[in-house]
Amino acid sequence: MNRYVALILDLDGTLLNDNKEISSGNLEALNSLRLKGIPVGVFTGRDFEMARGYLDLISAEGPHALQNGALVITGKGEIIGRTTVFPDLAHTVINMANVRGCDIVLREASIKPPDWFRVAELRMNPYLPFLKAYSHRIEYIEDLHVAAEARELLQIDVTGPHEILSSILKELSIKYPGGFSHSLIKTNDDTAFMEYYWNSIEDETLLEKVKKDCESWGLLSLFGPGISKGKALDSFVEYHSVSPSEVIFIGDHLADIPLMRRVGMPVAVANAMDVVKEESKYVTSSNSEDGVARAIAVFFADL
Repeated sequence: MNRYVALILDLDGTLLNDNKEISSGNLEALNSLRLKGIPVGVFTGRDFEMARGYLDLISAEGPHALQNGALVITGKGEIIGRTTVFPDLAHTVINMANVRGCDIVLREASIKPPDWFRVAELRMNPYLPFLKAYSHRIEYIEDLHVAAEARELLQIDVTGPHEILSSILKELSIKYPGGFSHSLIKTNDDTAFMEYYWNSIEDETLLEKVKKDCESWGLLSLFGPGISKGKALDSFVEYHSVSPSEVIFIGDHLADIPLMRRVGMPVAVANAMDVVKEESKYVTSSNSEDGVARAIAVFFADL
């Protein structure tokens, strides 16, 4: 008898190949699970607007954890859980970012664009091509403090030199202990995701400058308290009345580690970060080699 009865997947770097597509092999494997009644959920750092096309394509029941668990929804779009950022924290972060010359984007529940808020025009940094790709979602406003007070924010993104972001995080942790969750990454550790957007830059000189900035740049994402993919597992197992030990999760990045530590079978794709592979019990092939389909063949073969 198979001891695993449900599957959770990360998107970027795991289910999606380097062209941000779901391969036919992975899609067929997921369809086979759906026909067998195996629950499938997607746990991703993407928000609803960025993930919805993939969720529609795989027709998975969920629940799905978006923005690393800040928003939890079913495959039909029913909201199970939503955790917002405290307004006081948002005001403090806005002030810190402005004083230290960092870029900041406020993001509310992503149901209907525009739902990202900024003050100034986009400045040159490694994340500029990504932001330009989603420019239809950005509303430019005179005062971000107004949005912090009036909107239900699920996420605040601050980009700038990694050293400065680390100092901001340190000060926030002292002022708001337990009052928020976060993700802080070096852009150098996220190049697999960013390369897709950098490819849109036709100016070779500009592209080289963007890539050079990666050596010192980073991204600090702030969420409400208690947010992680690991915590979001509670909604998934409760919804399906299964145990965490009966769940397989496939991932590749730092944000996947809390969930890997909770499920019965943590699986890493071959392109995963080394620290993620260390947390896994099985390494499948890469995201460009149908890694999800191969893992499904291994663990759900007798169903």
